[in-house]
Amino acid sequence: GQWYSLSVRRATPEGESAEAVAVLTDITRLKTQQAELERLLRDRELMFSLSEVGIVYQRGARIERANQAMAELTGWASPELATLDAAELYESARDCVDFEARVARGLREQGRFVAERRLRRRDGSLIWVQVAVRLAFADDADAGVISSFVDIDERRRARQTLAVQAERTRAILNSVLVGIVTVSERGIEWMNRSARRMFGGEL
Repeated sequence: GQWYSLSVRRATPEGESAEAVAVLTDITRLKTQQAELERLLRDRELMFSLSEVGIVYQRGARIERANQAMAELTGWASPELATLDAAELYESARDCVDFEARVARGLREQGRFVAERRLRRRDGSLIWVQVAVRLAFADDADAGVISSFVDIDERRRARQTLAVQAERTRAILNSVLVGIVTVSERGIEWMNRSARRMFGGEL
């Protein structure tokens, strides 16, 4: 269907016989654009609110907006997050300064930044998160940044457990008298102490 805007204006001064001018304007295209913009805004709001990833819009050190997933991740309600200084979500003030400097450098050099850090929750506990940061508007550094937070605490713990197990395994293999060598397509990856003695040197 078509959309029209109708405006009617009196064309004669008060007291004279009434004449009016009516202007009819086709605003179908404008209405279509408006509906499309409203749909995009609705879709964006749904993505922000229903995402499983913690999302924060931040200007300077102040959090302006945070989604529900971020509230669940931190233990703070969304409105409470907006009253916090971002430093309160770091392990320490020093960590905050160091990490924010790395973020600023990454944004300056590549326009985005991704790294892992520890996040302080409301109850004081610390969890590992992967943080991705980008400018809200690529051509306006003062418009703030959008950061996403993914809980990688379990993954990080599993990685540390595997590293400890690998270290223990190597310690055991180092104690045996038989030479043991691990080889990949790139060549020799590791030799135990006995193998290093046999070959007369380090890898």
